[in-house]
Amino acid sequence: MTTLSGPVGVRNGTAQVQNAPVDQSKIIKLLWAIDPGNAGMRGVSEPPSAGGFKRCNAQLAAAIAAFQAFWLQRGELRVADGVVDPGGASLRKLDALASGAAPAPPKPVDNSFTELNVLRFRETLLGAPGSFSIPAVVPSSVLPFLFTPVAKGAALVEGAAAGTISEFLFKIEKNGSVFWVGACVPAGTVDFSRAYIFFHPDTIGASDDAAYPNFAGRWPTVKRYVPGQGLQMAAMKQMVLLVPFMTHGSRANSSTTNLFADRGVETLNDILTAVQMSFGVPDVRSSIQQVGVASYSSGVNHLFRFAEKLGGTGIIREQIDFDSAFMISAHKNAPSLPGTVNWMVTQSPPRGSRIGWLQLGPSAWRNVNTMRGDIHGQIGTMMFQTMMMLSVIP
Repeated sequence: MTTLSGPVGVRNGTAQVQNAPVDQSKIIKLLWAIDPGNAGMRGVSEPPSAGGFKRCNAQLAAAIAAFQAFWLQRGELRVADGVVDPGGASLRKLDALASGAAPAPPKPVDNSFTELNVLRFRETLLGAPGSFSIPAVVPSSVLPFLFTPVAKGAALVEGAAAGTISEFLFKIEKNGSVFWVGACVPAGTVDFSRAYIFFHPDTIGASDDAAYPNFAGRWPTVKRYVPGQGLQMAAMKQMVLLVPFMTHGSRANSSTTNLFADRGVETLNDILTAVQMSFGVPDVRSSIQQVGVASYSSGVNHLFRFAEKLGGTGIIREQIDFDSAFMISAHKNAPSLPGTVNWMVTQSPPRGSRIGWLQLGPSAWRNVNTMRGDIHGQIGTMMFQTMMMLSVIP
């Protein structure tokens, strides 16, 4: 059993605890010894260095929060506050997993597929409702940055996004190929004619595609965007959030590599039907009327390909680009579509028109402690709640 002199992490995303460097190193060793299928970080990235006393390493803090959220939803933990306490349940779970004593991730809840119009689906994660909170920017603190000149001394405020959500993971078969889609449904959602789609960053390489049919390897680590953005949605709107998991091969934008390349509207209708059926709404068939599309960093390339296929349908009402303007490498930009509102939320200054350009430079983040020093990450993971407040989709 690993012993700690004090707690490690950032409690509820805001409060630094003791975080003795030697204790941080112990938790880093445990998390980076656990495979991604069990919410660990082995093979995902190089282990970080410990932060200073009372200053948890930002990457470690994020890994602790993701680990706790994963096992909370599976009933293995009862608290997900972002902190590993000495002798606590999170530490015991980390020890068990790192030693190999814990079982593999849960098996699919149902091996049968349900046939719909253009696809068949199987729910592989039973989304029992749960109430959670995660660090997020307080929406009202962003208002001064919507106008020029920005008020002197304006700064973002860190708070939390809280809500009750149900999370689902669907295995989809279409055109002879397997696709995976995550979904988050805020409690009280009754309107399934609208939805938001969040495309994760385009960081999955060609070598990861072989593990995709079984959602193995690094793929479970990408699933963190489902509850992460879904909670921020739930804090503002009762609307379904979809997170399609996009392979390296999806760049071909063909019917066998990209879920939305063929009969895109019908595909969305089927996915939302699957969500309703899993959410407990009987005898339903969806008819999507409007969607918003958002992405972070390099994931805007997925957003662009989605718009290539569905831009002419008129259902895309809004596109949000989280900080791809800051990227050095070349990438696509969200296309201008009739009747669509485009947002660029970025730390970079405007390039031409300021319409829809929300600049949040380094000084704006001076009072935000979560992920301090990583503005790119802060924009991508802490701004969705605010943008849902500003969204044109009701």
